[in-house]
Amino acid sequence: MKGKRAQDKMSSAKSNRSRKSSSISRKLLAAGFCIALLPYADAHTYHRNRAAWKPNWDPNRPVRKGPPLKRDGGKPLVVSNMCPETIWPGIGTQAGTGTGVGGFALKSGESKSMTVSADWQGRVWGRTNCSFAVGGNGASNANGNDGSGAACTTGDCGGLLDCAITGETPVTLAEFDLAGNGGSQTFYDISLVDGYNIPMGIVYIPGDDPDLQAIPPNLVNAACIASTGYLAAIASTGTNGNSSNATYPIPLEDTVDNTAAMSWCPWDLQKTPPDKPGDGVYPYPDDNIQRPTFDPCLSACSKTNAPSDCCTGSYDEPSKCPRNDFANAANTICPDAYGYAFDDQTSTFIIPTGGGWEIVFCPKGRSTNILKVLGDQMRKIASTGKVSKDITDMAINETYINEMAIKNGGGEGVSEKAKLGSWVESDRQKWKHHSTYDDVVAAAQAGCELCKLLLSFMDRRVERPPWNELTYKEALLEDEKHGTSTGLMVSLSSLRNGGDQDVLDQLLFGFGSHGDVPLVLSLQTSRDGIKFVEGSQIGHFTLDPNLGSETNCKIARDWLKACGETHYECPSIEGKHLPSRVIHVGTDDRDPYIFLTDGMKGKYIALSHCWGGWISIALTTKTIEVFTDRIPMADLPATFRDAVLITRKLGLEYLWIDCLCIMQDSSEDWEVESKHMGDVYHDATLTIAASTASKSTDGILHTFTDYELSGISISLKLSKDGNPKDHVDLVLPNTRREDLGDLLRDKPLATRGWTLQEEVLSPRTLFYGHQQIYWQCLHDYEAADGLRPWQMANKRAFRYEEMKGRIHIAQGIQNPRLMKSNHINKRRNQPQEFHAARTCEKIIGEYHRQMVVDYCSRNLTRTSDKFVAFSGIVILVRNVLRANGFPNAMYVAGIWSSHFRQGLIWYYADDARPSIERAPSWSWATTNGKIAFHKTAFISDFASTALDPVLVSHDVQPAGRNPFGEIKNASIVIAGSTMVMRGVDNIISHNRSKPSGYIHWDVRIDGTGRRKTALFTIRLGDSSMFLFNPHPRKADLADGSGPIESNMEANKIFKANNVRYKVLFVATQGRQAHGLVLRLVPGHDSDRNRNGTTNAEVRARNIDADEKEANNQADDDTPIETYRRVGYVWFSEKHANGNSHYDAYKWAEYDGWKKETFELM
Repeated sequence: MKGKRAQDKMSSAKSNRSRKSSSISRKLLAAGFCIALLPYADAHTYHRNRAAWKPNWDPNRPVRKGPPLKRDGGKPLVVSNMCPETIWPGIGTQAGTGTGVGGFALKSGESKSMTVSADWQGRVWGRTNCSFAVGGNGASNANGNDGSGAACTTGDCGGLLDCAITGETPVTLAEFDLAGNGGSQTFYDISLVDGYNIPMGIVYIPGDDPDLQAIPPNLVNAACIASTGYLAAIASTGTNGNSSNATYPIPLEDTVDNTAAMSWCPWDLQKTPPDKPGDGVYPYPDDNIQRPTFDPCLSACSKTNAPSDCCTGSYDEPSKCPRNDFANAANTICPDAYGYAFDDQTSTFIIPTGGGWEIVFCPKGRSTNILKVLGDQMRKIASTGKVSKDITDMAINETYINEMAIKNGGGEGVSEKAKLGSWVESDRQKWKHHSTYDDVVAAAQAGCELCKLLLSFMDRRVERPPWNELTYKEALLEDEKHGTSTGLMVSLSSLRNGGDQDVLDQLLFGFGSHGDVPLVLSLQTSRDGIKFVEGSQIGHFTLDPNLGSETNCKIARDWLKACGETHYECPSIEGKHLPSRVIHVGTDDRDPYIFLTDGMKGKYIALSHCWGGWISIALTTKTIEVFTDRIPMADLPATFRDAVLITRKLGLEYLWIDCLCIMQDSSEDWEVESKHMGDVYHDATLTIAASTASKSTDGILHTFTDYELSGISISLKLSKDGNPKDHVDLVLPNTRREDLGDLLRDKPLATRGWTLQEEVLSPRTLFYGHQQIYWQCLHDYEAADGLRPWQMANKRAFRYEEMKGRIHIAQGIQNPRLMKSNHINKRRNQPQEFHAARTCEKIIGEYHRQMVVDYCSRNLTRTSDKFVAFSGIVILVRNVLRANGFPNAMYVAGIWSSHFRQGLIWYYADDARPSIERAPSWSWATTNGKIAFHKTAFISDFASTALDPVLVSHDVQPAGRNPFGEIKNASIVIAGSTMVMRGVDNIISHNRSKPSGYIHWDVRIDGTGRRKTALFTIRLGDSSMFLFNPHPRKADLADGSGPIESNMEANKIFKANNVRYKVLFVATQGRQAHGLVLRLVPGHDSDRNRNGTTNAEVRARNIDADEKEANNQADDDTPIETYRRVGYVWFSEKHANGNSHYDAYKWAEYDGWKKETFELM
C-alpha cells in the first residue's frame, strides 16, 4: 500500500504541476522580452516560474507516455554526501532511463557520478540511519528485526536496499523532468511536500555549452537547510552546496538561523515526538532539550493523507486547498522549496535543456531565497547598458508578466489583487506605481483618487533617522535631486495573520531610498462582504467604533454560539451550580437585583475587572436587604453598568461581580466565598474582561474616535474592469492598531494579581479593548477585525495551555465530530494515556515558570491577599497532581510536597523587600515584586544523586477558614546535604580563581540594593570553591542574555566579614545544579528531633588558613536547628581557567557536603 501511494504521488499533482508553468514560459517568450533580458544566454531562456495562478488554470498534466520531441544523449547526475553520517541515496524513475535504484551507501565526503537519459523524469532522496540485512532485503539484526521491516529511520523503501519507489515519509525530495515543454526545457525543484528528513541542495552542471555556462548560478542552484548545525554564517558569497563565483554570489537567506531551524516543525508533525528531555527534535515541552543531527518532519499530507491536506480530490485547486501551518513553516525555513501543492510560482525552476545535476546531501550554508535577489540581478544586467532599465523593471514586475501571459494565451483576466497575492508566497515583492513625485501630482490632478490619498500622506514626517526631520515629499524630492530615487514602489502585505485564512490588508508605498519605511494604507471590508482572491481574503473587517453597538454584540453572540456548538476542546454550555449570590440583570424595564441561588443551577457571566481603589457601591450587611430587591442602574459604576448591559444583550440572566456578590464588611463571608472564587470563573459560561478599565468608573462600552475610520478613505475595485460594487475600502490610518496581545500584556487588567486566576480558569473570555472586542476560548481566539497577532497561538493568547486543557472537560469527547483547533497543542487531542508520563512535570513547570512568575509581577491592593488571590489555581493544580500519580500531593505555602525541590529554586528579579511576616522564607510569596527561575530550571528532569534533599515533614497553619489563604505560621523539615561557607566582601583574585557558581541574595540592604557578599568554602589542594553574586546588570538569568560577570576584583585583598552560612544542595540538572543559602535563626531551636542521621564532624582549613569551621550533626534525640533562606545558588559543573595544569574543581564530588536534618521557616 505504501509503495502504491508513493508511486501514485510521483505521477500526480506535484511532479506534474510544473507542466502548466511551461505554458506561461511560452507566453513570455512570445511576448519577446525574456530573451532580450539576458543576452549572455543567447537563445536560451531560464527563469523561476513566478506566474500567478489564474482561475482557468490547466488541469494537472498526465504522466508522460512517450518520448519527448528532443533527445540528445545522457546527462550527468551526481550525488554527494556532505553529512557526517552515511547516506543511502534513493533514486526513483518515472519516465525515461534512470541510473538504477540507488542500492549503495554514500559515506561522508563521498560522491558518485552517474548518467540519466535526456528524457528522464524522476526523484532523488536520502535515506538515513540504515542497517540492511545480507542481501539488502530487510533490516539487519542490529535493529532487532532479523531481515524484515524498515531498515532506515527516514526515506526507507520497505526495507529494501534497491529502491525503485519513493521513500517512506518524511523525506526531502529533489525532483526532475529533463524534457519538459516538448523537450526544450528542464523542470526541477526541491520538495518538502512529503516532509523533510535531511538538508539538500541542487547544483546545475552546465557542461561545455558556453550559453549554459553564462547562466548565473545564483538563479538556478537551490538549497534547503532546515537543520541546526548546518547553517553557515552570512557572507557576501557562499556555497550553500552550490557553485559560486564573485560575479554571481549565491543568495543567502539571512532570516534563517539556528533558532528558526530548531522550531520550524509543528509539534504534531514530528516523526517521533519526544517523551522525555533529550529525546526528540523540537523544543517542546522543554525549551532547550538536546537535539539530534537531523530533524525529520512529516508534512500535513504525509501525516493525515487527507485530501484537504494533500490538495487532492475535491480540494485539487488553490481556492479550495489553502496553505496549512506546515506549508507556511516550510516556506519560511526553505523559501525555494515546495512546501505546498501549489507552490509552482515560487518553487519550480525552469532552464534550457542541457547540462547535468549534482544533488548534495547536507550542504553547508543557508537556505537560498532566489526571488529575493532576482531584482538586484536584473538591475545589475541593466547597468551594463546592454538591456534597458525599463526592460529589467518589467522582468521583476509580476503585473507585466501576468498581463503578457494573458495577452498571448487568451486567458481570462486576473485581478490586480490576485497578482499581488502571489507575491506574498516569498518575500514581499514591489512594483512601480509612479517614477517621480510630479507624476503622482499629475495623476491626482487627472482624477486619481488613490494618488490624492498618497499626496495627503506625503506631508507626514519620515519616522527614521537620518530623515526624520523631512516629510516623505521632501525625502522623495531629495532622492530625485541626487539621482538615488527608485520611484514610488507599491506592495501588498498583512498587518497580522488571519489564522487559517491569509488576510492581505495593507498597501505599502515606499518612496525612493526610504522604501524601508513605507507609507501604509489599510484595506477594509464589511463582515458580510468578504472578498477573496486566490484563496486570500482581501482586507480586514471594518470595525464599529461603538463597542456597545448591536454589530459588536452580534459578533460576540456568534462567537459564543460557535464555541458551544462546534468547538471540540471547549466545555459544553450548560447550567452549572451558581455561586451563592449572583446579580439578576433585569430588563430594560426592571433594575438588576441580588439573587440568592440556594444551590440551583444556571448559566451566568463573571466579570473580571480592576477595583482601582474605592468603589461607590458594594454588598454589605447593611445593603444586602435592599439589593435583593433592587440595585438602581444609575447608582452602578460605569464598568458594572456596562457589564449588566452586555449580559442582557448576550441573552443571559445572571452576572457575578465580586464586590456585589461577597459581603465586603464580613470577614467570615469573605473567607467562605473567597475560597470558591476559582470555581466561580471555572464554571462561568463566559467571563467578561474589562481589560482597559483601571477602575470601576472607567466603563467598558466606549466609542473610540482615534481610529483609522476617521482617516481619509476611498474605494478600491478588486479589478480594473470589475463591478464597482466589488471593492474594498482603502483608508489612511490615523493610529496604531490594537491587538489581543496588547491587552494580555500591558493593559490595566493584566497588571492585577487577582485577575491571573480569572484568566487561567475561565473557559471562555470576551475581552473589551479600546478599539474592538476579542474572544479567547480553549479552541481559538478571535478579533472583531478578523486578524490575529503574530505568534499569538503559542504565546500570550494560549498561555497555560497544559493547565487549561486539564481543568475543563472537552465536549468533543462526547461528540468527536466537532471541530478541532488548528492553533493549540495537538497532543491534547490524543488519548489521555499518551500524556500520563509527562503530565505532572509539565504542569509543575507551567505552574512555576509561567503562573508563579506572572503572578508575582502583578500588583495587589492588599498584600495580605498574596495566597488567597492565587488559591483557585492552587486547587486545580492539586487536583491534576492527585489524578496523575501523586495522590498525596500537598500545597505547602506556595510549593508542592510532591515537587518541593522545584518550588525552592526561585530568586528575586528586582529589589523588592522580602516579607517573611506574610510567608516563610522559602516561599515565593515573601516577595512584593518580580521573581525568576534560572533559564534551565524546567527544561529537563532533576537527576537523582546521593545529595538530594528529602522533605521530612511540613506544617502550615492557616490564619482563617481558607486552607489556601493567608497563613499564620509555616515551616518544613528537610533532611539534606549542606556545606558550611563564609561570606567575604571581596577576596584575593588570581587568574585561576574561577567561580563555581553564583548567588542571588534575598536580603535587601537599605540604600544599596541587594547584598553583594561573595561566599567561599575550604581549600581543596590547589583549588577552592567560590560562589559570587552576578553582576547587577546580569542579575536576571531567566532570559539567557549572556555570560555572567562576578563581583570579584582582581588582585585585591579584603578581610572576610566572618558571617557564617550554610548552602543546601537542592538538585542537579545536566551540567549545573541548584542550591539555597541558609542562615541560622538565633535562639530558635526546633522542638522536633532528628531522624536517623549520623553524627559527623568535618574540619578543614578555611581559605585564609587561619580559622576552623565545622559542619556538625548532633545526636538523634537533640532538637534540630532552624534556618531561614537568604539566597539562591546556581552551581556550574566545575570551574577552571582552561589551563591543563590546573585541576578543575568539581563541586559535586567534594566530600564537604554533609547530611543534616533541619527546620526551614
